[in-house]
Amino acid sequence: MTETPHSPPARPPATDAANPPRPAPGRPIKPLVSIKAHRRVALGLFVAVVVLGLPVAWLKGQAVYYTEGALYVSPRFMKNLKDDLELEFQSNQQYRQFVEQQVKTVTRYDIVTGVAAALDSTLRPWPATFDPRKAGQWLQANLQVRPIADTYLITVGLEATRPQGMAETINAVLQAYLRQQRTESVYARDQRLAKLEEERARLATELASRSEDQTRLAQQLGVTSFGGNLPNPYDQLLSSTRQSLYQARMARIQAEASLAAVDGAARGDSGLAARTEADLRVQADGGLSSLKANLNGVRAQLMTKRSALGDNHPGRRAIDRELGDLDEELARVVNQLNDRYRGQLLQSRRTALFEARRAEDGIAAVVDSLAAQASAFAALYQQAHALDGQIERLRGQIVSVDERMDFLTIESDAPGFVRLEALARPPDVPVRGNRKQMLLMVVAAACFLALVTPVVIDILDPRLWTPGELERAVGFPPMGWLLERADHQLVAFGQEQRRRLAAVFERDLRRHGSRLVLLTSVKPGGGATSVALDLGHELGEMGLRAVVVEANPRRPDPRYGPVDGARSGGLQVILRGGGDLVQSVVPAGGDLPARVPVGTAPGTGRLEGLHQLSAQLDRLLQHYDMVIVDAAPLLLSADTEFLVPRVHTAVLVVQARSVVRGEVRRAGQVLSRLDPPAAGAILNRVSLFQGGGYFTALAHEYTTGTRLPPTRWLSPWLWR
Repeated sequence: MTETPHSPPARPPATDAANPPRPAPGRPIKPLVSIKAHRRVALGLFVAVVVLGLPVAWLKGQAVYYTEGALYVSPRFMKNLKDDLELEFQSNQQYRQFVEQQVKTVTRYDIVTGVAAALDSTLRPWPATFDPRKAGQWLQANLQVRPIADTYLITVGLEATRPQGMAETINAVLQAYLRQQRTESVYARDQRLAKLEEERARLATELASRSEDQTRLAQQLGVTSFGGNLPNPYDQLLSSTRQSLYQARMARIQAEASLAAVDGAARGDSGLAARTEADLRVQADGGLSSLKANLNGVRAQLMTKRSALGDNHPGRRAIDRELGDLDEELARVVNQLNDRYRGQLLQSRRTALFEARRAEDGIAAVVDSLAAQASAFAALYQQAHALDGQIERLRGQIVSVDERMDFLTIESDAPGFVRLEALARPPDVPVRGNRKQMLLMVVAAACFLALVTPVVIDILDPRLWTPGELERAVGFPPMGWLLERADHQLVAFGQEQRRRLAAVFERDLRRHGSRLVLLTSVKPGGGATSVALDLGHELGEMGLRAVVVEANPRRPDPRYGPVDGARSGGLQVILRGGGDLVQSVVPAGGDLPARVPVGTAPGTGRLEGLHQLSAQLDRLLQHYDMVIVDAAPLLLSADTEFLVPRVHTAVLVVQARSVVRGEVRRAGQVLSRLDPPAAGAILNRVSLFQGGGYFTALAHEYTTGTRLPPTRWLSPWLWR
C-alpha cells in the first residue's frame, strides 16, 4: 500500500525478532474449573467406576490366606563325596542367573502338574472340577516364587480363599522341585551313567582277555607273578645257576687240593701229610686212649712188681717180656689204626672230589640248557610283563569308572546347591480380605478418577483457554482479553474490559497514529464482528469518531443493518464503482457505532475491486478518527491476506475454547509472513468460574469493590 497523508509513520510490529518476548507460562491447573466444565464426564465416570467396582469389591473382598515355604540356594555345591568342579559358580552373575533359573523352575509345568495329580483330593486348594492340567495352570498362576534380596533364600508362597490344603500343596511343590533339581543338578546323569556302564563292561571284557593271556604265559614260563618291581625270574634263575656253577667249581678245586695234599703218589713223596693226618686222628681216637689207659695200668702194676725184683730174678725177666709184649701190642694197634685212618682219609678225599666233579658237570649242563632257552623265555616274560601293566591300567580305569558312577549315583541325592530351608505352615488368619475396605477403595478410586480425569482432559485439550496460552501460540503478548457475554453477573466487568481494550487502541492512535485497524478471526465464529462493533462503540464513548467497515462477504452480520439503497448499496456496490463509501455509513445508534455493511455479494463469497478499497478507506479517514475493518477469517480468506499489509494494525481475534493451538500458530505465522506495520491479538469470550484464579479474583473485586483476603489454609504460618 502506498503511503498516504493519513498513514502513520512506520514502526516495528509486536513480534520484534531482535528482542522476542518471553513466552508466557502454559495453562495452569484449575481442578474446580475443570470439574465444573466436565461435570457430566466426572459424574459418569464416578458412577461407572462404582457400578463396575461393586461386584469386583464383593468378590475380591473375600478373606485371603497366605502361606509360604523357603528354599536355601547355596553359592557352593553341597557335596556327599568330593568336589565337582563343573558345578562351581565362577562369579556372582552366574549365581544370580542360577537363582533366577530356579525361580522359573519351581513353577515348571511338569512339576506342578505332577503335584496336582499326586495330591490328595481333600487337600486341593483349587476348584474340585479341575483336571491335573488345569490344576497345574492354576498353580502356575497363583504360586508366588521370588528371591529375597540380600539373602540366599527363595520363598514359594500361595494365596487362596480357604486355608485347607495350602501348606500341603506348597510342601508338595517344594519336595517335587527338590527331587527334580537333584536329578538335574548333575547334568545328564542317566545318560552319563549308561555311558559309564557301557565303558565299564568294555574294560571288564578286555581285562578278562588280558588275564587269560597272562595265565597262559605264566603256565608256560612256570612263574606265578609278573610284578613291575620284581626282576625277571628267569634272569634270577640263570644268575643263581651260574653262581652255583661257580661255587661247584670252587668246591671241585678245593676237593682236588685236599686230595692232592694227602695223596703221596700224586705228590711224588712218601705220604707224610697223610700219615701226619692219620697220626692226629689216631691220637684222638677214644678206643686207643682207653687201651693205652688200660695198658698203662697193667704197666704200672708190672713196674711195681719189677721194682721189687732183682736184675737176675727170673720173675723180673718174665715181667720184662710181658712189658715188651704190651709195647708190641700197643704198637700193633697204633699201626692198624694209622693204616685205617690213612685209607679212610684218602677215600673220603677221593669221594669228595668225585662229588664235586659230578656237581660241577650237572650245574654246567643246567646253565647250558637255561642259556639255550634264554631268548624264548625272555620274549615270553616281556610279553607277560606288558600284559601285567595293561591289566593294572585296566583295573585302574575300572576303579575310576566305578568311582565316577558312585559319585553320580550318590551326588544326585546330595543337597546340591538348593536345599529346603523351611516348610510351609497352615495359615491361621487371613492376610487380607475386607469387603468394607474394598468398597471404600472403589469409592476412593471413583472419586480420584472423577477429580483427575477432568483435569487431564483440560491438560490434553489443544484449545486455547487463557491469554498465556495465546501468547505461546502467536509468539507475542495479547492486547487484551474479553469475557464471555453469557455471564450476566459480570456484565459490568465485561464492559470494563472492553473499555480497557479500547483504551489500548486510543493510546496506539495517539502514540503511533494507528488509525486504520483490521480485525480478523482464525476461523468462522471467532467473534471478530462483535469485538469490532464493541470497540467502535467504546471509542465513540471516549469521544473519538470511529467507524466499522464490514469486509466479510462470507457471513454478513445483521447488526450492521439493512443496506440503504438510496445511499450506496453497501461496500460491495461501492467497490464495483457504485458510489461513495462515506455516504454508505450507517449512523451510530444504541450500542452500535457508525458502520458500513458489506452488502450483497455476487455469490463468490469474496470482495471485488479490492484495489479500490484503500482509496475508499483513506476517504473515511478524512472524516473519522479511526476506521476498523471487520475482515473475514484469516485462514479462510485471501481477501484478508490482501488487506493485512495495507492497514496500520492487524489484530487477530481468537475465541477461547474454540480453536486449537495449531490453528492459532498457523494464523500467527501468516501474520508474520504478511508483515503488517503492527500486529496484535485479542482473546475473546473468556469464561470465569469459581476457582478460576486471577481472573475470578479480579472480577470479584471489581463487582464487590472489596479486596479478597490472602489464602491462609495452605500456609497459615507464612501469611498472617
